[in-house]
Amino acid sequence: MDLPVATRRTATIELGGDFEPEERVPRGLAFGVRARRLLLVALLGAVGLGGSPPPARQPLTPTAALPDNVYLGFQLSGGTVYTVSSGDAVTFSQLPTLDAYRLGDGRRLWRIPLPLPASLPEAVPIGAGVLLVTGTASAAPGDRTVAVDQATGTWLWSSPLPWLRLVPAGRTVLVGAYLEADGGPGISPLVDTPSPRHPPPLQLAGLDPRTGRVAWSVRVPAGYWTGLPREADRPGDPAGSGGSRYAVMVSPGGSVSTIDLTDGAVSRPVPLALAVQPDLRLIGDWLVVAGGTSLSAYRLADLRLQWTFVVNSPHPATVACGTLICVNDGRDSLAVVAATGRLAWSTTRWTPTGTLGGWIYAVPAAPPGTTGDGAPAGPAAPALLDPGTGAPVLTLTGWALVPGMLSPGGGPYLLRAADPEVAPTAAIGVTWLALLHPGGGRPRIEPLAPVPEVFGNGCAAADVWIVCETRENSLRAWRYLPAGTAAGGDR
Repeated sequence: MDLPVATRRTATIELGGDFEPEERVPRGLAFGVRARRLLLVALLGAVGLGGSPPPARQPLTPTAALPDNVYLGFQLSGGTVYTVSSGDAVTFSQLPTLDAYRLGDGRRLWRIPLPLPASLPEAVPIGAGVLLVTGTASAAPGDRTVAVDQATGTWLWSSPLPWLRLVPAGRTVLVGAYLEADGGPGISPLVDTPSPRHPPPLQLAGLDPRTGRVAWSVRVPAGYWTGLPREADRPGDPAGSGGSRYAVMVSPGGSVSTIDLTDGAVSRPVPLALAVQPDLRLIGDWLVVAGGTSLSAYRLADLRLQWTFVVNSPHPATVACGTLICVNDGRDSLAVVAATGRLAWSTTRWTPTGTLGGWIYAVPAAPPGTTGDGAPAGPAAPALLDPGTGAPVLTLTGWALVPGMLSPGGGPYLLRAADPEVAPTAAIGVTWLALLHPGGGRPRIEPLAPVPEVFGNGCAAADVWIVCETRENSLRAWRYLPAGTAAGGDR
């Protein structure tokens, strides 16, 4: 049966009236001697290896307190926060709603219901004035992706296929799912492969963001294996991987073809004789195939073998680390030059998970205080590593990354206190925030003013705005301006 990829819908949405916050955020927070001492402890934990103490903290300006609701998630864009909420957080029997609030004063701009059969939908700004709302990645009836006009909340189009958010697809929106026996859409390929020894057909399509028009469509035949790239490292998300314009599909005989995700063009198959049920990783411009004791890299442009690297553990985990491929090879983490297959460096203390501002973000290879073999205890906090040597240049003791980044001052990343021994937030009811500046030759941490204790969905940052869930079912917003920057209007 033919699968409808997208349906164009035009809906006139009645916009909500003016919203006055039920609770105004106080313009200042009063702290005593104990709080100041705790702040000093937090700042000392944030000092990098061999670095000097960070500069004086910058105050945040409270701007809005959103009404209490069961917030399932929120996203920031252009001075607006888009929230997905539900009146029933236990059974999700009520359909969620999508709201847009102005961060400058908390005024609600519009509200629409979301007819998605999903418990935790997300609303994500993708450019061109479009919000994409995606529902469950598992098989479900009805629409699983809805496009909404960012300014008015007007419903633009919908698709029964889930949005493959982490896959770059040029100027189109990539949707796709494995097909069920009746031809209907099933699980997302980003989640799992049904019947991995003999995968079902996979439907992929590129849609126009504004209209939902099908720009291209490819159906991968049953019995073929598919490798999809993942998005290049995103600000505030250390687990990003190298982005590529190609996907690959492998026939039961081991021949490989590429799929250009910008226009859907499928290349002629190349007989690489890959093993049945191949372990495929697409990292940057390379197709990396993991075998029992080796990694083999093929150039995606022509599928020519470039190098083979011997490893100790079968099918080791790999992640893009800029111009390197980081390999978790048992007890060792290896940094391999992507273009040549040469080993750049190795470490037993750190496990790289991606890149952040040109540095490699890594977590400790062993839990704090243990190594598993009686050796001296390893590091207790994540760190930024020098990509050239693998040496740590900054440890994030007591801090955790927050999704998003602030654009003034070169795009710093937002941190929140994560270690109660460094900043015991529960004792005084606050959470310390800080900025991670990755540039200038050496990263540094700049402390900010503390905010009411953060819960639930945590915090997000974009442009000059910070939004946190400061207690159960409550969102608050702050505006940040670096020292020496004149305050202006809403951006």
